[in-house]
Amino acid sequence: MRQKGKHINRFVKTNVSIIVILMIVSESVSAQVLTSPANAPREGDLLNEVQVAPPDVGEAGRGRMWDFSDLHEMDGKLKVEYLLPSDTTDTLMAIARRTRRYTLLRGDTLLSPGTENNQWLIRYTMPETLLRYPFAYGDSLSAPFHGTSQYCERTYCRTFGHTTVKADASGTMVTPGGDTLRHVLRLHVVRREGADLLPVYTRPAMEALLDSLPPFTADSVHGRMQGDRLLRTTDTYHFFAGGYRYPVLTVTTEAYGDDSATEAFYLSPREQETLAYDPENERLRENVAGLSTGGGSSVNGGTFLLARGGEGSGPLSPGGSPLTSYSLTSYGGGLSGQLTWYLSRNASFAAAIFTSDGKTVWLLPEAILSAGQHTSVVDLSRCTRGVFTLTIWADGRKETAKITVK
Repeated sequence: MRQKGKHINRFVKTNVSIIVILMIVSESVSAQVLTSPANAPREGDLLNEVQVAPPDVGEAGRGRMWDFSDLHEMDGKLKVEYLLPSDTTDTLMAIARRTRRYTLLRGDTLLSPGTENNQWLIRYTMPETLLRYPFAYGDSLSAPFHGTSQYCERTYCRTFGHTTVKADASGTMVTPGGDTLRHVLRLHVVRREGADLLPVYTRPAMEALLDSLPPFTADSVHGRMQGDRLLRTTDTYHFFAGGYRYPVLTVTTEAYGDDSATEAFYLSPREQETLAYDPENERLRENVAGLSTGGGSSVNGGTFLLARGGEGSGPLSPGGSPLTSYSLTSYGGGLSGQLTWYLSRNASFAAAIFTSDGKTVWLLPEAILSAGQHTSVVDLSRCTRGVFTLTIWADGRKETAKITVK
């Protein structure tokens, strides 16, 4: 795609070189975990994205350094508005390019039940899975979707496909605006879609036939896709930064047959900070910047075991996990305590505590740790008592435990 337009605050080359050297020397990269309170779309948000020249997104892996400071601004703009239709209380519509894409948060899963514009009306009987929360580096999901659609009141379609999402990279980004973001998680989304096209007058008979059949299974969708050589493929990279609800950069390639096109859109951190009050992300930005007061005093009156895994409590996840045991103990009232864990070898390690609705209340950033025993203070003094989930990542393998604080 042809690059044109002006530079967006082009970074001085020598400064970028210094930043690159510092990032390479660093031994650890802070973890970014996507959660529904911090990253699910919100009603009323209006995003003004700037088109930039599509960059080389680089390879997958930890500790990546993405220098996008030289990306040129292009002529295109993309406005995305999230609204709540008057006939629903739980389904948002994202309006962009005269198209409405509907999203629905069901439990911990973000779904799309359909899409419509002045040409297409698509309704999924098997909704498309967009994301599950929480989602961290190394996590992945793969799910089919199926539905029916109509094109310009002339063609009736059976629509089917498959979506794969993987958090395949993490690291540091220098944005087109010159900002340095150190808590970046990249999602790689591959969407493949096919369709059976029929004259629109066959719609009543086809819908009656589909209603009489058992619900389509994942195997039936996969089998139908194997026989379709003309699938539309959408390959997208989303770059999320800690403390910001929406991707800072999105790079998308659409391919159908021999034709393909790539475009990229930049949503600056400053633009996202102008959105409606977002306490979850403001707190995360404070933590990222090292401004959070943290601390909190322990309460006298004894120590209580809240969670334990490994030695004395059953095995941890199989498959060579370096985490052999862990325990979370609280002091007195249970709102301050200590996480203790043991690693059998040098490994990356991160931990977080979430509320029952997915809000992050404590985060231990990812770091490369040596073999042996480690500890970290856990401060929940600003939380109300209730049920929480402790999640631990060790070399990409995940352990979870329920915590009840009374």
